[in-house]
Amino acid sequence: MLSSPTAQLGFVNAGGIPTLLAMAGEPGTAPGTAPRLRGEVAKSLALLAHAPEHKVALYRHRALPVLLEVLETALIETDERTVRHSHLIHTVRHASSALGSLSALPEVQLELASMSGAITSIVRLSRSRDPDTQRHAARAIGRLAGNAQCQRQIGNAGGLRPLIKCGYSRSTEMQLLVVRAVANLALDPELSALLENEGGNQLLNTLLRAASSEVVHWARVAQGNLEAASALGPLIRHCPEDNAVEPVDMMTMSALVSHLRVTPADGRVGSSVRRLSAGAIANLLVSAHNQRLLLDCNGVKPLVSLAQEAVEPELQVQCMRAVANLAVTPEYRTNLLQARALPLIVQTLRGAQLHEGGTHTFALLSHAARALGNMSADGDVAAAIQHKAAAEGAIAVLLPLLKSTREHLQDCGKAESEHRAKIADRVAGLDELLRETTRALAKLAPLKANQRPMVESDTLHLVIEMLSAEFGREGAASGAVSLGVKQECLELLGCLAEMPECLALLISNGAVQSLIALLQTSAVETETAAAELLAKLAQVKEYQAQISASETLPLLVELLHRPNAAAQLAGLRALNELTFDNHGSQLIALKAGVVVPCIELARAGDATVNSNAATLLCQMVLAEAADRSAVASGFGGKVKLGSEERLSMFAAMAMSSNTEAHSVAAMGLATMCNAADANLPAIARTALSALVRLGRATQPDTQAAALDSIAVLSELPDVQVDLVRMGALRVLLDRAATPGARNADIRSLAFTALKHIASNGANMSALRSAEIRHRLKGLTTTMREEPVVQRDLEAIERSIQTVSSLLELQGRQRPLRAGDVAAMTECVRSAGVDSSIAREVGHTSAAVGAHMANVDLFVAEGGIELLNTLARSRSIAVQLECAQALEAFCRSREVHRALHKQGGLVSLVHLARSQQPELQTHVATAFSVLTDEQMPRTWLIQSGCMPLLFAYIRNGTPDVRYLAARTILYMR
Repeated sequence: MLSSPTAQLGFVNAGGIPTLLAMAGEPGTAPGTAPRLRGEVAKSLALLAHAPEHKVALYRHRALPVLLEVLETALIETDERTVRHSHLIHTVRHASSALGSLSALPEVQLELASMSGAITSIVRLSRSRDPDTQRHAARAIGRLAGNAQCQRQIGNAGGLRPLIKCGYSRSTEMQLLVVRAVANLALDPELSALLENEGGNQLLNTLLRAASSEVVHWARVAQGNLEAASALGPLIRHCPEDNAVEPVDMMTMSALVSHLRVTPADGRVGSSVRRLSAGAIANLLVSAHNQRLLLDCNGVKPLVSLAQEAVEPELQVQCMRAVANLAVTPEYRTNLLQARALPLIVQTLRGAQLHEGGTHTFALLSHAARALGNMSADGDVAAAIQHKAAAEGAIAVLLPLLKSTREHLQDCGKAESEHRAKIADRVAGLDELLRETTRALAKLAPLKANQRPMVESDTLHLVIEMLSAEFGREGAASGAVSLGVKQECLELLGCLAEMPECLALLISNGAVQSLIALLQTSAVETETAAAELLAKLAQVKEYQAQISASETLPLLVELLHRPNAAAQLAGLRALNELTFDNHGSQLIALKAGVVVPCIELARAGDATVNSNAATLLCQMVLAEAADRSAVASGFGGKVKLGSEERLSMFAAMAMSSNTEAHSVAAMGLATMCNAADANLPAIARTALSALVRLGRATQPDTQAAALDSIAVLSELPDVQVDLVRMGALRVLLDRAATPGARNADIRSLAFTALKHIASNGANMSALRSAEIRHRLKGLTTTMREEPVVQRDLEAIERSIQTVSSLLELQGRQRPLRAGDVAAMTECVRSAGVDSSIAREVGHTSAAVGAHMANVDLFVAEGGIELLNTLARSRSIAVQLECAQALEAFCRSREVHRALHKQGGLVSLVHLARSQQPELQTHVATAFSVLTDEQMPRTWLIQSGCMPLLFAYIRNGTPDVRYLAARTILYMR
């Protein structure tokens, strides 16, 4: 069944790989699995591994350890049996075939290098008596030889001789694999000597007469590597491309550059030495330190000159790779321009011969395109280089090169499935060339003058078409392109989308569905670029209808959850464009859960991200408001936000850097605070810091709305303290000093909040600080023409003095003096019985009641009447302080008559009706104290407390029940 590519794809998509591996047995348990079953599993794995698009899936599902276990078990059983054509031979053959195919993956190479005995087992397979097994093992060894971490292990295990032997195969694929392996192994001095002893030179001389030009090319490269290994000495260690790059000293770089300067006529240094030196420099130029050394050695000009003079293709490749690596750093691009690297790059691309060249030709062109892209990328001289490159004819060269590369890739995709593995390297080379060519165009596109020829070219249709081609790691059946190519296509189209003609082409070529599909990849950069392009399309109203909101918006919402700021920003921009003034899209976005990530992003540190998130939240809030208006008219009713959700949205909008969102947030919060059913403590917990921030806004409307909310919330004692802690005092004083008749409402609201703050004893230290006192005096002077302001300032000053006096009494810093009770009564009358200062008065009364020396004066000056007034407050905080004060006075028998005659007991009964547990406890305690102090029962009964005490016994907390029962028993 798995012989068919369609069946393979269906099997993999259905999750068949884990099941298949389980049938072979987990690693370490394979011996218990039936031998014939293992053979069938190995055969199925070989068929899947032969298809390039399934290799990664096999590796991710841990097929490698299973294959090695199957091989080891089969080899043991084969040694124990003498039947040559047993099913075990087929098991080994299929398992080695799968291993040879998987070894093309760099991840597999690294894992095999780290697994003890894995490479030794593969070398053992290469000595098998079965020719097919030998060939598959040699393929694995050849691929592993390209990895520096595996090379020594191959040599130590004796893998060179079977590798050389397989080089004499008639298969072009095997010849190419072996000769590349020899070229890589020759860069190790010890292995180079072993290769010569094993007959490596004789093999290379034979392959120089091979029918394939690609094999001949790599045979020359390998021969040159063998010759140059001894000439370069210790410098050879910098030549392998996969070696870890390290900073070198000036002597090393100078030695390598000196090899570049030697001419062929000199004869002291061969072309292979110069090629390997250029490759070593290209490797080293990944490091910024080594780039600086190259310039200090004046090595840029010799490098570019060698690239111009070189005849050997591989020497051109290494020189161009070095130029591309150096061009990554913007500060060195002027050095490359002075060395005339740009004309060389364009000329190299112009001379492309894709039909006649092999993978080395693709590599040369890829590095040239990469060098052009690097030179034209962001930097101080980027625009100048983009202009100069276009003048050199870069665009005229890149456009046809992209077209011909795409056509070649499509031709490769049409190959029969059994031949695809043979051209896998060619497909990979073409894909890389396609990627670098597209990238070079994308880096040239930011210059306006360069966009017109690109948009008018037929090649743009190909770029759009490539977005929809199915991608695979190593290509697929229909000329597919990799995800990397699509990423560069998106970047190019993103630049060209500034031109209306490009947007029209995207729509007419059906690119929208491709962009939606790209939003579902796991590559964040690709998803970001696709979202940005969708946002640009959605800016044109007539194109919005082409974008399916139900399909696109949930994907964009998912993009907001990415940890990448660029992805978040792209998603927000696209969502803003698609939902703007579109009720249906707004509803879809809400259902997709857009609110939660937007609230988080509106508080993000990136100003652009939080501004776009706040804009989107604005749209959702305004959509709901419009929908509520429609409901009142008998329409709408679909957009609904919970009060907590709306509150969080307003707070997040306020914390963003979006001034328009600030205005909406301030008005929304003011509306919520002034609603009849407003939950002020909840609003304060969520939005108080946001309101303080809005109070600092520059727009008067935003200031007024924010101050309105603060004035309402500042009635709460905890908010009064929090406002001072958050630094709101300075904001309120700034707003109170706002001049002009038009700003009278701002001043009034600011003073309202300040008066509430000044009524809280916890704020006295801040209010009495030198800075605040100075600012209050300054307001008195600057606003002397405003009578309303003067009255507010006087009220604040009185409040500070009164509360300071109350604090002295609370702290027993002085005894109660004549006139204090009258002052407290006046203060409550002026501020209101529900005000914070009334709470302070109640707290002070409790402190007075606890000090016996003050009780008589307090009662004589009308203190009980003051407590009666406080007991009628609607504020729970004031009621609690009043109950504690009455409880304190109940402990003094001398006050009992006054409590009875002046209504104190009636006030206790009034407080007893509250359902607040803490207040009930204080009331029950007060009555219990009265019984302890032997208050006449008649007075208690006349107060009307009996029904409430019985209610306490039925419904109260255990403590309240006990205290109420004691009082009832006293009155029996």
